[in-house]
Amino acid sequence: MSLLGNYTKLKVAQVTEHGAFLVAGNEQILLPKSTTTRQLSAGDEVDVFIYRDAEGRLIAIDSRPLVVVGECGFLTAKENTGFGTFMDWGISKDLLIPFSEQKNDLVEGRKYLVYVFIDERTNKVIGTTRVTDFVYNATVELSVGDEVDILVAGRSELGYNVVIENKHWGLIYHNEIFREIHEGDKMKGFVKLVRPDRKIDVSLQKQGYDEVSDASEKVIAELEKHKGFLPLHDKSEPDEIYRVLGISKKLFKKVIGLLYKQRRIEIGNDGIKVISS
Repeated sequence: MSLLGNYTKLKVAQVTEHGAFLVAGNEQILLPKSTTTRQLSAGDEVDVFIYRDAEGRLIAIDSRPLVVVGECGFLTAKENTGFGTFMDWGISKDLLIPFSEQKNDLVEGRKYLVYVFIDERTNKVIGTTRVTDFVYNATVELSVGDEVDILVAGRSELGYNVVIENKHWGLIYHNEIFREIHEGDKMKGFVKLVRPDRKIDVSLQKQGYDEVSDASEKVIAELEKHKGFLPLHDKSEPDEIYRVLGISKKLFKKVIGLLYKQRRIEIGNDGIKVISS
């Protein structure tokens, strides 16, 4: 992995009045004194982000940007200039999106889905809103059941489009979402289906027995928190079940059926009760 545009751990070679020089292979990278409050000594290890300054020199800082090279994220347009738009990157240095990398004109103050990469021509870190140049489903090396990192990219008629592992597009259907999610949210998901056209369906819950098993332990934990009783049953409203347990009514019914068969709960007209061992 290239150091440029990424967060990494480096060792301090020496400390001068200008800052700490960090060992990076056969060269040293300056962590300027003005960018850190740490009191460093030779031999210390420090987590830093590496970028190029205006003169093209590699510079280290000990703060972390919102998005690193090879990642997607939502950034706010900060300033339009004659050669592109600077985005708020979450650090002192802003991220440039040149006009050539803008799918549409960017409006200051608005958030946009951005992919961060190294420009081969300048060897500098830049961003693009032409995300489909980097995120696509031409080849998909995922299997049903895989746990994946997802970024919620936006709402559609069918559900929410998500970016999977910063590589692929996926979709979570509206009728399979049982908690609030928003554009820009990062979370874990599970591959539900890889279609013949390589479109990917994603679920926020594990599928099959694993889903029921995990939810069962969650229900038991909630019962123990509430003195062994929850006023939930198969007549409870779906919203109430989700508010208390964070799961769908359909899953809840499967869970209490399993726990009842395992003789771990009693089911009454007013709710469920844990059976003490």
